[in-house]
Amino acid sequence: MYKKIFFLLIGIILVFFFTKNFFKVEEIDEKISETEKEVLSIFKRYKLKDKNILLRKQWQWTRKKIKGATIEYEIDFLDVNNGNIIFKSLKDMIKEKKDLSISDVYYQSKITGNPEASIDITYNGNSIISIKIKNFKVPIIESNNNQYLATNKNKKYIIALVLDDFGYTKKNLEKIKDLNIKLTMAVLPEAPYSKFVCEFANKNNLEVILHLPMQPESDKNSMETNTIFVDMPKNKIINILNNSFNSVFIAKGISNHMGSLATGNEYVMDIIFNELKKRNMFFLDSFTTNKSVCVQMAKKHELLYARRDLFIDNKMEKQAILEQLKKAEDLVFSKEKIVIIGHDRELTIDVLKEVIPKMKKKGIEFISISRIVQN
Repeated sequence: MYKKIFFLLIGIILVFFFTKNFFKVEEIDEKISETEKEVLSIFKRYKLKDKNILLRKQWQWTRKKIKGATIEYEIDFLDVNNGNIIFKSLKDMIKEKKDLSISDVYYQSKITGNPEASIDITYNGNSIISIKIKNFKVPIIESNNNQYLATNKNKKYIIALVLDDFGYTKKNLEKIKDLNIKLTMAVLPEAPYSKFVCEFANKNNLEVILHLPMQPESDKNSMETNTIFVDMPKNKIINILNNSFNSVFIAKGISNHMGSLATGNEYVMDIIFNELKKRNMFFLDSFTTNKSVCVQMAKKHELLYARRDLFIDNKMEKQAILEQLKKAEDLVFSKEKIVIIGHDRELTIDVLKEVIPKMKKKGIEFISISRIVQN
C-alpha cells in the first residue's frame, strides 16, 4: 500500500518537472536589449550620428520555446567612412557572446546603384537584430563568402611601415631586403650596430630615422644610457641630440623610443622641435601616450609631423600580428594613408613577408614615412 503511494508520488513529481521543463519558454528580451545597446555604442564610437538612423522597428515572436523580438534598423552611411572598422568591432563583440552569431552580406542597390550591406545578428538561429545599411562607402569589403566590392578604384591606399629598435643586432637585415617594399628603419643611437645598420640602409636605398630614447612614465622599463629626461637642462638635451645624430648619421627625422612622459612635456618637446626645425627634419610621434603634446608643438614650430596609427607586434604571437595587420588593412581603406609601427624582430618580419604580397594585390602601397610627412 505504502509502496504504491510512494511510487505514485514519485511519478507525479517526475511528470510535474518534465511538463514544466518541456513547456518552459526562454525569454531573451534582456539579452536583446543589451546586444542592441552594445551595437549602437559601437556605431556611435565611430561617429555614426542619430541622423544616420533612418528607421527602427521591432516585433515580438515565440519560436521553439524561445520568446524574443527582432529589431530592424535602416542606416544611411553617407557621412561615414570607416565601415570596415565598425564591422570588425561588431564581429569581435559578438564572438564574446554565448549563443550569438553574426552574418554580413554586401551588394549593389538595384535602385540607386550604390553599395549597400546587411548585417544579421542571431540568437540560436533566430534573428534578433537586422541592420540594412545604405551608401556603404568603404572602398574594399571582404564578406563571409569572400566577395569584393570596389567603390572607387582610383583612390590610393598608402601605408608607411616603420620598424623600430634597430642597432642591437644585424641578423634580420637580409630579411628586410626580402620584403621588397619601401619602409623606414628607426635606429637607436650609439648601439653596437647603429653605424652598420645605417650603412646597410644607405646601400639598399632604405630610409632611416633616429629612434631617440626618451623618458617613459614608468621607471620600471630599462632605459638607454642616452635617454632624454624631462628634468635635464637644455644644453644636456641638445648634447644628447647632437651625439645621437652623429651616431645615426643618415637620419631624415626622428621618432620617440618609449617617451610616454617626455612627449607629454612641452619644455622637452620645445627644445627637440627647435633643433629639428634647424636641421629641416620631421618628427614621428610613436604616440605612446594620449597626453602627447607633439601635435601642438609641431604646429608651433611649423614642423613636419606624423603620428602612429597602429602598433602591429605589441604581442609577440603570429596570430596577434596577423590580426593587427588585418586592422591596418581595414584602417587604410578608411583613412587612405596610415602609419604602422613594428619592430626589428624575426617573427614580425616573417609575418610581414607572408602578408604584404596579399595587401599589395588589394591595391595597398607601402612607402617611407618621409613621403607621408611631406604629403
